Amino acid sequence: MAILALAAAGGLGREVILLLVALAAHEAAHIAAATACGLEVERVDLLPFGGMARIPGLAAAEPGVEATVAMAGPLGSLLLYGATTWAKDNAWLDPHLAGYYQAVNLALGVANLVPALPLDGGRLARALLAGRMGYGRATLVVVRAGYAAAVALGAAGAGLWALRGTIAPGAFVFAVFAWVGARRERWLPDLRTWRDLLGRGAALAARGGALPVRPLAVSADAPLQGLLRAIAPGRYHVIWVLGADGRVLGQADEAALLAALQRDGPLAQARQLLEPASGGRGGG
Repeated sequence: MAILALAAAGGLGREVILLLVALAAHEAAHIAAATACGLEVERVDLLPFGGMARIPGLAAAEPGVEATVAMAGPLGSLLLYGATTWAKDNAWLDPHLAGYYQAVNLALGVANLVPALPLDGGRLARALLAGRMGYGRATLVVVRAGYAAAVALGAAGAGLWALRGTIAPGAFVFAVFAWVGARRERWLPDLRTWRDLLGRGAALAARGGALPVRPLAVSADAPLQGLLRAIAPGRYHVIWVLGADGRVLGQADEAALLAALQRDGPLAQARQLLEPASGGRGGG
């Protein structure tokens, strides 16, 4: 309310209202997609520089569901951009306000397609990459892209200030938003993978009692944390533990990985998978 009051005092009340309407429409598209996928929405936060729909179940959803929910927001904004363009061309709307609303929706649609977390494009990229490299590693890729985007925005704002004397507070605000959001996402993948490993029974039941198998090879002295990040959703993993000379020391499965993680922690070495108590199977 304070922001609206300040904007109204500066003669920009209508613009801020249109910005909030565009943000609300963007988040409403996410909510509609999440509801259609059977997910519950906890709440929606709207700020002048961005919005976020809190969907607790999305963190454990299949990649296809995450991709669908992520794409709904940018698609909704771009559809509103097209509808506003049509209405403006037919003289149904005030040209100034329509032009502003067009620009806001176009910016929301295009900017959110950038493949960097915490943007929608980052979630889409993670969903597409998770099946090939694992959810944790895919998250690291798009988190690093988020850090890069934050640095680029901050540098652009600083450059405008240094070269032209123009202060662009939006660039700095978005930079902070991108950095904090990426940092928060950085710690979620390991928790999700734990849930995936613990919920294999439910995944098997949901897929008719069968899951595709994905082989993984890991050095015996590598930490289990790195292996945890290579776990892909919707797959069952068979793990080959290799010695320094590349020879196979033994074979383990997800039950062995889960037991080793619970017993020794994520920083233990992969050779712990072959301990008898972990359920791993030694081999030649």
